Amino acid sequence: MDKLKSFKSFLKKIEKKATNKNRYEKRLPYRLKSMFIKRMNNDLDVREAFDGLYKIISRIDIEKLDPGEASGIVRTLREIDGVLQVIF
Repeated sequence: MDKLKSFKSFLKKIEKKATNKNRYEKRLPYRLKSMFIKRMNNDLDVREAFDGLYKIISRIDIEKLDPGEASGIVRTLREIDGVLQVIF
């Protein structure tokens, strides 16, 4: 399975865990966004930026993931996908 398919598979699990409430945890979403910005600022290194996102997402323990944090992750990835346009 290629990385994008695997990434989307992780994301679907996170989306199922997410709550629709307005409470968003920001720890992991902040890490995702700051890593993405840092890597994109490095000569628009899209591959490195995606690999960084994949590394963070693939290490998340879905069973222990807080619904608020899951919501924040989904929200952040939607923002990031405004640039990448391949995630959702």
